[in-house]
Amino acid sequence: MAIEKLDLIKNPETAPFSKLKYLKWRPEDEVTAFFNRLFHLNVAARETGDWSEVDRFLEE
Repeated sequence: MAIEKLDLIKNPETAPFSKLKYLKWRPEDEVTAFFNRLFHLNVAARETGDWSEVDRFLEE
């Protein structure tokens, strides 16, 4: 079952990461690029155990 991007970006207004708060106002191609980058950063972080790049990306 595929997940719709709009379902992924639904979050409470109190979301801790600034990028997640504002995704719903971004164009669809930017949302796609965001999740693509996040996916790749998570893969790298899982392999290395260093999640600092993921944190940095979400806080930008």
